Amino acid sequence: MSAINVRQTARLFWKDPAFFVTVMLIMAMSIGATTAVFSLVKGVLWTDLPYRDPSRLAIILHGNGNSTDVIGVWPRDYMTYRDTLRAFQNVTAFSNQGYNLSSGSEPSRITCTRVTSKVLPMLGVMPIRGRWLTDEDDRAGAEPSIVLSHDLWRARFGEDAAILGKTIRLDLHPYTVIGVMPDSFAFPPEGLQLSSKADCWIAADFTPSEMLMPSFKWIVLGNLNPGVSFQQAQEDASVVARHILESYPAAVQKEVALRARVIPLQEEVRGRSRMPLLVFSASVRFLLLIGCANVANLILAKLHVRQNEIAVRAALGATGA
Repeated sequence: MSAINVRQTARLFWKDPAFFVTVMLIMAMSIGATTAVFSLVKGVLWTDLPYRDPSRLAIILHGNGNSTDVIGVWPRDYMTYRDTLRAFQNVTAFSNQGYNLSSGSEPSRITCTRVTSKVLPMLGVMPIRGRWLTDEDDRAGAEPSIVLSHDLWRARFGEDAAILGKTIRLDLHPYTVIGVMPDSFAFPPEGLQLSSKADCWIAADFTPSEMLMPSFKWIVLGNLNPGVSFQQAQEDASVVARHILESYPAAVQKEVALRARVIPLQEEVRGRSRMPLLVFSASVRFLLLIGCANVANLILAKLHVRQNEIAVRAALGATGA
């Protein structure tokens, strides 16, 4: 746009404040929507998960042959991975479970994640109050302990500074509060299949029945050893999965082609939301283009109305100043 047209547009805005406000509202909504969606896409797709060395974290799930469907891992099989895998520094497991929470107020339904003790040290996050679960908490017969999310601590306990050591009940069983996590901490991360947002964390404490009866709802999590690629980790897990299948009854071996799936944690979390976000982002960019085109058309229409006036002024010797 020439300097003369810029001055004419500025003069048009000055003489017609309502038109100026309309243009600003159109551009503000278009730019605002684009900025908001870009921030969302950046946060989900281009920002690392808030854990220690997230690019080295991977989950292990089971599949059947070449099917893309996956299922969780039996606790007995998790222990086989834990004791056998060589590509990982640490191997842990977790699983979500619903509980009825009662703490002197109205009961409510919450989701707790049962975890083995090394999950949080692997993620490199510390509680803001108290401590995390230890091997002792995960020992059979230990007094049940619980770590609260910041949201649960705030919503149900009013951010009580003296919450540590108090007893709450999950499905009428007592648990002692030993820690509170930071407001920014979320595990399992949103978008991870076979899991959901956790309100609290308790020790895995595998029961004898879980060890005896197949229960395919656990997710194995590990961090790779330095210099080990995800492909090498997949090969390592595939060998272990074959040994696991061989431990199953012959009838099961005939029906199931057990396969281990090693999936980078960030890829798993981002992959499930990548396409919807990219489509949404493209739609909002198109909205910005429509907004710019509408503003340009409005300005051109206004200038066209003044075309005769401008021509008369030019004929009388007026300049563009």
